Amino acid sequence: MQKVITLIVASILLTNCARHPNSIQPSYVNPALYQNQTCYQLASIRADNKRQLEKVSQKQDIQHTTDVASGIVGVFFWPMWLFVLGGSKEKEVADLKGQDKALLDALAMKGCKGG
Repeated sequence: MQKVITLIVASILLTNCARHPNSIQPSYVNPALYQNQTCYQLASIRADNKRQLEKVSQKQDIQHTTDVASGIVGVFFWPMWLFVLGGSKEKEVADLKGQDKALLDALAMKGCKGG
């Protein structure tokens, strides 16, 4: 019975693990939001967005690694599962990826270089 309970708790906690940033799909952002921007402005906004995405993706990757390690160690020492909860930047990664895609689409629609 104790093994069954342990497996159920482990399954619940492991499904709450932070996902790797590469596996997070972008949120939809309408490229029309950027229609009034010049090519130079779009390129500048995109560069800032990419820097922010890199920072947030690094934090998400660290959280993903921590959650996986805590889950594995938790098989032998269950209090480690308490560290699996929280800290995910998944929504922020998805939003920034969506903004990047919208910026790329806006660059392409305007015929800008790099779009």
